Amino acid sequence: MRRMMRRTASRIKQKGVRVVRRILALPQTQARSLYNNLIAKTALRSSRVNGQRIARNCHNLLLKAGHPILGYKICLITEAHCLREQRRQQESPSVWGAIQLPIASQLAFFLKTQASNSLRAFTQKIKEVFPHFQLVVARKARSHGVTLAPSADVAGLFEGLSFRYIAAKEHPDGPSHCGPSAAAGSYFDRVTTESRQLLNSLAAIRRQASHRPHTPEDGQGRIGILISCFRPEPHIEGFLKNLLLLERPQRLVPIFINAGMSDTCRQQILEVLEASNFHDSIFIDKPGCGIYDAWNTGVKAVGESVSYLTNFNVDDRRHPLCLEVQADLLETFSSRQVSVTDYLYFFHPFDDIRRLYELNEGNSTLLPVTNKRTIVYRNLPHSSPMWRTRLHAGGDCGLFDEAYRSAGDADFWYRVSRAHEDAFEIAALPLSLYFNNPEGISTKPNTVGVSEHHTCSRIHYRALMQEIDNSVSPEFAERHLQETDSEHLQLYAALSAIGNP
Repeated sequence: MRRMMRRTASRIKQKGVRVVRRILALPQTQARSLYNNLIAKTALRSSRVNGQRIARNCHNLLLKAGHPILGYKICLITEAHCLREQRRQQESPSVWGAIQLPIASQLAFFLKTQASNSLRAFTQKIKEVFPHFQLVVARKARSHGVTLAPSADVAGLFEGLSFRYIAAKEHPDGPSHCGPSAAAGSYFDRVTTESRQLLNSLAAIRRQASHRPHTPEDGQGRIGILISCFRPEPHIEGFLKNLLLLERPQRLVPIFINAGMSDTCRQQILEVLEASNFHDSIFIDKPGCGIYDAWNTGVKAVGESVSYLTNFNVDDRRHPLCLEVQADLLETFSSRQVSVTDYLYFFHPFDDIRRLYELNEGNSTLLPVTNKRTIVYRNLPHSSPMWRTRLHAGGDCGLFDEAYRSAGDADFWYRVSRAHEDAFEIAALPLSLYFNNPEGISTKPNTVGVSEHHTCSRIHYRALMQEIDNSVSPEFAERHLQETDSEHLQLYAALSAIGNP
């Protein structure tokens, strides 16, 4: 019986290898020529039937193939090619395959990637059934210079929560495990020095701009700190120590929302607040509430008594100057609505903030420019931003959507990015420390945060598509979208419009 199973497995292996090698060896030019005729005619026919522009119908084709919602720029370029080819064919008809549509290349690459991922899943299943079965597809693919695509759940830095998700799933000890070195012991001090230099620079900018009209914030520069607590006992002692280290406590208003904690923990928090030098503090009992219900409760409770708001997870930490830097950024740049710092990831909790800096110097981020386009699927500005209280006004962005369990903040930042141009300001200093908690809502295995983030990302991207449609007409696309480089599409289109108005 075992011999027969081995022979069967061997035959399946040989056939599978031959099929996969043929798929992986398929030239992309053949796939492109195969799709060109079909895509062009399908898009044009659909546009005549449903009245939508060609780019929209191309995007629908991508979605029907299972492609992520991203990719509308490629569809715009494809629309431009189709319109130019349609105009040319009115003069001299030819085969549509003679042109190269960008969407055809994208579909070919995407389908090949999906096939590779499906093969990987199939191989894993076979290995589970036949423990001694070894499929050599990956080795043979590498020998031909082919790199298999990553699996669907490890999609790269641009897939929403993936940085935290991958770290929690594959790197329980962190992406780099830096112990104390000759310079590591002074890392906290270096960050502190650079932070004070930044604060001095921001103060100088404000002095130079003092002659300009300025509308003061309500709340006199005070900062409300939203702290949702659900079973906070393992982290609360270190959190309270960190909270008391924050500079200028006279402008801070901690707002604790008790979603579920022991009486001992509750009493510990109240005693610390009573003995502190905070301007004010608020403690609200609301057992069983979700995190965004808790935040909304805190926003309503503090009202307009504070100028700025930030959230602070009890398992995270902040540099003592973090809130000062974030508030000064908003005070200095009145057009900015949200301020954020770089992050320092840590994977083992310590109460000593200096020790966290020493052990995790290599785990800091370099956040990119953040706006309504760059935040798509990237989960920016991440977990510890500071924002203006007035954003929650009814006529502005409103409150957090309590229907979400994990991605309600991402949904809110999407709304802020659409309501305010260039809303985000970044301080390139790792002043926010993020604990990759294996039991956290957004970081535990199989977190709902990934699917929720994709949901709100799709809503946001469709809104961006509508903005593009409103500003880029089909006529403009036909005339000025000549290049197939989607990353620099705006630049090439602007140069074309300037040269050929």
